[in-house]
Amino acid sequence: MLLVVCMVMGILYGAINHFSPSEWSKVPPDEDKTNSRESFTPKNAGFFVHSTLNWQGYKEVPRSPGGRFLTTMWFSFVSFLIYGYSANLVSILVNRPPNQSVIPHKSFRSMIQDVKVDAKTTMSSRDLESLFMASVDRDLPVLYEKVSGGFVTSGSVEKDDMNLFDSLSQSEMSTVLVTPSSVAKYRVRNKCDLISSDSFLKLQYAFCARRDNTGIINLINAVILRMIEEGKMEGLIKRWMPSDSCDRNLGKILVSAQIPVSTARPLSLADLAVPYIMLLVGVIVSIIMLIVETCLHRRRQRQNESNTEPIVMTTTNGGASKTEGGADDEKVPMAADEP
Repeated sequence: MLLVVCMVMGILYGAINHFSPSEWSKVPPDEDKTNSRESFTPKNAGFFVHSTLNWQGYKEVPRSPGGRFLTTMWFSFVSFLIYGYSANLVSILVNRPPNQSVIPHKSFRSMIQDVKVDAKTTMSSRDLESLFMASVDRDLPVLYEKVSGGFVTSGSVEKDDMNLFDSLSQSEMSTVLVTPSSVAKYRVRNKCDLISSDSFLKLQYAFCARRDNTGIINLINAVILRMIEEGKMEGLIKRWMPSDSCDRNLGKILVSAQIPVSTARPLSLADLAVPYIMLLVGVIVSIIMLIVETCLHRRRQRQNESNTEPIVMTTTNGGASKTEGGADDEKVPMAADEP
């Protein structure tokens, strides 16, 4: 792309040098103090473009208005390219730590769908089955099959757990459900009408109840008053109101990309659109200025030619001279010198 742009720019400089009446090629040799008549010939215009692209210097810039405007846009185009590529390279080097491992899977879903990936877990089989098999996310059952080695139970325990939580949500009594804490936290995230306590004892179990249950609310209020008196309100909040409750976006968190996203990226044609558009505008404007300059020069030439034409003076008598006395007047003879 850049080589094509350089070739086009060389052709444009050659055309401007040939047609513009004020370019170096039209300067008389005695007025060319810098010997620049050959700077923008078809053979040398391309060298001017490449020398400015490589910042190697140049002899002269064009003399015509169109050529100078095109050179300004070309210099700006080169600056945008050099600065843009340099900044992009620096950002990539800064945001790319050394010896960065290559992650073959960009998301949780692509990882569990890969048949070569093995999965292990430290959770109990019952908790894992109750969490994954009845999930609304279609990828979690696949993950459970990987962990369990392809053997999937009937899921009756999970169905019973679902019935228990549904009945707890619909109950009108002061009902409390004791369930494993992992199951309780997962269900409470998806049922915001329930609350759960933190795990107790060493069995990792938790209490679950309705938020609007009068008996439970009264009990909680009594506990709150006692905790305020004892100065343990912060512990009560941590116990009954975990910060991750009612999180309905668990599936989105699990299937989101697990790799850090860097803002550094290679330059694309969309990023280079601004300098290319600016250069295109410079080419169009310079061609218009060349046409206007050429038309004005030819118009001045025609006016000068009309002002310098020879004036032919004619008489009304056919070119014959006429005196005041008339044609019949006789010439008076001159008197001879007396001796």
